[in-house]
Amino acid sequence: MKILLYIGRFQPFHNGHKLLVQDALKRCERLVIGLGSANARASPKNPFSLNEREEMIRASVDASGRYIPIIHLYDFPKEDDYWATQVRREMARFDRDWGIYGYDKDSSSFYLNLFPGHPLTIYDGSVLKVNATDIRKQFFRNNPDMTAIKQQVPNGTFEVLSRIQQSERWELACQGAYL
Repeated sequence: MKILLYIGRFQPFHNGHKLLVQDALKRCERLVIGLGSANARASPKNPFSLNEREEMIRASVDASGRYIPIIHLYDFPKEDDYWATQVRREMARFDRDWGIYGYDKDSSSFYLNLFPGHPLTIYDGSVLKVNATDIRKQFFRNNPDMTAIKQQVPNGTFEVLSRIQQSERWELACQGAYL
């Protein structure tokens, strides 16, 4: 496939995400990453900003000199057709001939099937036992086990998380100020 789109919230970008990016890069000439929930307010489900997530990805992925564009995708709850139209519009900037790439992990992966006419490539390799929800729960508590977190995320993500942990924002989040 010439162009593949891999969509995720990446809250945070972890080793499982990196594995899929590496696999997708082998399957296409150009990979585009769709950064979901671009308009989401800070919450327990979406604690990391758009810029922080983009930085995690860029710092974690070795694309061997290939540039990976990152597009920002807004949430439109209960408006799947509108959301899919947004994705098609963003991808048209690259080419009208593209495919969707992802891992069909559970019912939350329904969006992979919203693009008839665009080939779907499902990751079928072995899966890492890593979960972004568990990482978030561990990270946003007093005295998180950063050694355990480091084992679940790429070095680039860990660097971003370490910087966040040193900030006032992390302290406020742990106290429940905005999460």
